[in-house]
Amino acid sequence: MSEVTFRQATIADVKSLLRIETAVFSSPWSEKAFRNEFYTNQYAHYIVAEQEEAVIGYAGVWMILDEGHITNVAMHPDQQGRGHGTALLAELLRIAEKKRCHEVNPRSSDLKHESTTTIPKIWI
Repeated sequence: MSEVTFRQATIADVKSLLRIETAVFSSPWSEKAFRNEFYTNQYAHYIVAEQEEAVIGYAGVWMILDEGHITNVAMHPDQQGRGHGTALLAELLRIAEKKRCHEVNPRSSDLKHESTTTIPKIWI
């Protein structure tokens, strides 16, 4: 199996993000919601996990002043349980720390799970 790499997501990734979003969540974000994140939300930062040039997961955070609010973390179901999601989340947290976010929390209003304190393992 080839290595998983991470990079900043771009608007060109929206179709891949939607594919993962609809495979993982029962109430997925719309294409419009993702486009708004890229075009109008100055606080949004998204990264993707890639393997063999295919997007297999993504994660997002809103960085506001010195706080980060995780919006989404998702791995395609075919890739779950391999540790890639944990590595993706670690990369997102590393980026937030590099941008001087001293605290990073899940956005409880956006979590699609009962837990508001952890990222459910089922997503990653």
